[in-house]
Amino acid sequence: MGAKRVSLVSILLVLLIAILLTTLYFYPSQENTAPNKQGWRMIYGNPQGTNVGDYNTSHLTGKILWGKNFKHRIKGLLGYGNNTLYALVGNHLISLDSRGNIRWESKMNFSSVVPAVDEYGNIYAAAGGNIVSLDKDGHIRWKYPLEENERVGTPIIVRDDRVYIITNSGTLYVLNNMGKCILTVNLERGTDVPPVISPTGSIYVGINNSVYKISSWGDIEWHLNLDGEILRMAFYEDRLYVTTLKVVFSPYPVVENITPYLFSLSQDGRIEGRIDLNKLGAQWGAPIGLAVKSSIYVAITPTALPSGGNSKNTSLKVQNHSFIMKFDAQGHLIWKRGFYKVIEGLTVSRDGFIYATFSAYEQMGNEYCKIYSLNQKGETLWSKDLEFCRYSISLPVIGPEIIYVYGGNSLCAIV
Repeated sequence: MGAKRVSLVSILLVLLIAILLTTLYFYPSQENTAPNKQGWRMIYGNPQGTNVGDYNTSHLTGKILWGKNFKHRIKGLLGYGNNTLYALVGNHLISLDSRGNIRWESKMNFSSVVPAVDEYGNIYAAAGGNIVSLDKDGHIRWKYPLEENERVGTPIIVRDDRVYIITNSGTLYVLNNMGKCILTVNLERGTDVPPVISPTGSIYVGINNSVYKISSWGDIEWHLNLDGEILRMAFYEDRLYVTTLKVVFSPYPVVENITPYLFSLSQDGRIEGRIDLNKLGAQWGAPIGLAVKSSIYVAITPTALPSGGNSKNTSLKVQNHSFIMKFDAQGHLIWKRGFYKVIEGLTVSRDGFIYATFSAYEQMGNEYCKIYSLNQKGETLWSKDLEFCRYSISLPVIGPEIIYVYGGNSLCAIV
C-alpha cells in the first residue's frame, strides 16, 4: 500500500513538472510580448538622454519595408506602443500606424521643436505660444500659455507624469500631465541642448559651457564650467556624460584649433573623467552623437569637408573622417571605427546593436544617404543606401520590429 502511494505521488509530481514546462514554453515572459509602456522617440532617446532604444533588433536585415512621402519636411518622429507613430511634418502633427497609413492629422500651427509622448499616448508640443497636450486620437486635452515672446528652445522631455520645457529666455518650466505648472527656474540664458532627468528626478541643463544641476523642487544645487561648448548630455546609473567642443580662434574668425571632449561627472558636480578625443584621432571633428548603455558610444563628425579636387585624395580621407568610438565605463577606448562619410546620428538598441546614419556629400563620393548596422565589436552587419534621401538624414528611430529613418519629406521603415 505504501509503495502504491509513493508511485502515485511520483506520477503527480511528474505531471506537475510537465505542466510547468509546457506553460513556460508556450507563454514566454511578458518582457518579450507586451507593448512598451513608455512612449519611444527619435531624438536623444529617453529622458536620461542615453539614446538607447527600447527594443531588440538582432532580427533586422536592412530590407526597406515601406516608404512614404509627405508634402512638407519631416521635423520629428515619435512612437507609442507597438503600432502608433506621430510625425511632425511641416507645422502639422500626423498620426500613422506601423505600415505608414495615416490615422489622423492635426492642423494646428506647431513649432519646429520635437514634441514628446508619455506612457498613455498623450502628446506634448509647442504651438502658437502655448504648450499643448493632445490625446492619442489628436483631441486637445489642455493648453498652457507661455510668457509673451517666449518660445520653446529645446525638444520637450516627459518623465513620470512631468513635462520639462526650456524656453529661448532660459526659463525652465515643469508641468504635470494635466497642464498645471509645478515649478519654474530662471537660468537667464537659452540653450538648444535638451535637459536630461535622472531616475531620482534631478534635472541637468547644459548652457554654453556650463552644466547646471537642479533639484526636483527647483533649487540649483550646483553648476560647473567645462572646456568647450556642450553638445550632448546623457545620464546613466550614477553619472552624467557630456560631450563638448572647444574652439580656439587666433585671431577671430580664424580657427586655430578644435578640441572635442568627453566628460564624466559625478552627481555632486565633480569631474571624474575627461577624454581629449583629438588624442584618439578625431582631429577637427565634433562629437555630435552620444549613446550610453553600460558602454559609452561617441559619434564624431568632421567640422571641415574637402572642397573640390580629387575626392580619392588619400590626405583628404585622413583629414575628413567620421568616427564611432566605444569606451568602457572607466573611459578606456574599446574600439574605434572610421568612415569616409559624414555621420549624422547614432542610436543603440536594447540588445547592444549600433545604428548610424550618414548624409550624402558630393566631394566624398556619396550619392545617397546611408544607414549602417554594427555589432558590439563595431563590425558591419549590413548597410543600406537610402535612395529617397540625398541631403539630410535623421537619427535611426528604433521601434518594435522596425527601424524608422527620415530625411527631407520622406519616411521609410526598415526590417
